[in-house]
Amino acid sequence: MEREAYRNKSVYTKTLRIEDIAAAFLAVLEDLNPNARGAFEVPNSWVKDEGPKAFRALWDLLSDNGPVGCHFGARLGEGGGYGFWSYN
Repeated sequence: MEREAYRNKSVYTKTLRIEDIAAAFLAVLEDLNPNARGAFEVPNSWVKDEGPKAFRALWDLLSDNGPVGCHFGARLGEGGGYGFWSYN
């Protein structure tokens, strides 16, 4: 899928279990940039040791590889809806 197809769309709205969120985010990164996904090392645990740092790195990769003029994050007022949202 092209980057622009992700503009102002949720990529994840289900449970807030970190393992589920990370799996969905990894799938989106694979779609946006397979090279970036291939270089990302998945931790043994998302909640222990290096897991939180790895999750932050994944978040940053999504921000860097998403549509131009968008940030990656939770949509205000939507709670668990994560996606790429226009700055304006």
